[in-house]
Amino acid sequence: MKKFLIFLLINLLCHGVSLSRETNISDHLVPPKDSFYDPTFDYSFFKGRVTDRDETTRIFKVESGTKNTRLFRIGDMVEFTINQTQVNQRCQGFVRSVEEKYFVMYVADIRSCLGNNEYFRRGSVLRFKSEVLSERVRQASAHRKTLLERKSDLFNQLNNVNDFLWGFDQKSISVAAEYDKEILRIKRQKQEAIDNLQLKRQEQFKLQKELVFYLDQLEKDLDFYLVEKRDQTMDRWFSDLDMGLPVETRPQEYIPLTKEAQTESVRDYRNRLEDSLRQTH
Repeated sequence: MKKFLIFLLINLLCHGVSLSRETNISDHLVPPKDSFYDPTFDYSFFKGRVTDRDETTRIFKVESGTKNTRLFRIGDMVEFTINQTQVNQRCQGFVRSVEEKYFVMYVADIRSCLGNNEYFRRGSVLRFKSEVLSERVRQASAHRKTLLERKSDLFNQLNNVNDFLWGFDQKSISVAAEYDKEILRIKRQKQEAIDNLQLKRQEQFKLQKELVFYLDQLEKDLDFYLVEKRDQTMDRWFSDLDMGLPVETRPQEYIPLTKEAQTESVRDYRNRLEDSLRQTH
């Protein structure tokens, strides 16, 4: 009973911890499956400030006002105008390198963007337009949705792993209990099998004694009902001599077994036997 109460307490604690963990993960860790892309917004326009330039005024380093410029690639073309100027004509530039919050571009002719007698300074604000960047943002948005779905799947897998790890003690106790039941069942079957063998052994001992008794009786009956067939090849004289009966010292002559000879021989034999008996007394 004590072990059962401990097992029930551990089960309740692990279940409560798993629920709280799952709530925390679902509320705080799993982001919504959205890339925050607005189809009505024009991502091709952005502003940037010139932080550095070379002496020829052809290579500029621009600090971008948006993080979308990290999607630029070398060779992409951008169009821009210079803020606070009278000229609305756009200049063309080509991206040379991209850094965190910065990008470097090459401009072939900056004069087309400047008015007469105007000087291009560091810190100038540029108004950019890039259709390439707008397309890259749209593609990045679609790819972000895929990444968010993959992240959600990974969080679900992590949640399952955490559930297993947090409930490991409970599950190990449950699995051990199942195997203990199976072990006890097998032990009972083993003991029953051994007991059945013992009973069968005792029955076989009894059956063995009965079979031996019946075989002995059968042997006696077989000996009693044995029919013998023997040829009398030995003379009676040898049989009487072996039994210690009074007989002559030498066997008699062979007498043919005719009716007259048989009668005469028997008469002579009796006479000789009586004479030997008188001499003995």
